[in-house]
Amino acid sequence: MTQPDVLTVRGEVDELSVDRFRSDVEGASHQHERDLTVVLSEVEFFPSVAIGVLATALKGAARNGVDFTIVADEESVVGRVLTISGMPFEDRVPGTGA
Repeated sequence: MTQPDVLTVRGEVDELSVDRFRSDVEGASHQHERDLTVVLSEVEFFPSVAIGVLATALKGAARNGVDFTIVADEESVVGRVLTISGMPFEDRVPGTGA
């Protein structure tokens, strides 16, 4: 079994940068055809439009039978936004203990 690719995002994902975020997620997952872990632990701002990018990626991954894992600190801004929106996430990269 191969390890999923990991995309680490830092800073703010806002309305001006969401297109790049979408492109990065699609590129790293090869259009949702490869396992991908998205690490959001160092993200400071994450609006609803960014949640939409993750929802689309989750749906595409499920449709293609691949894993799409979101990682965020539960107490962070992103963790709170993900919790409120009902988006599934982990508090560490699976299989690494980190």
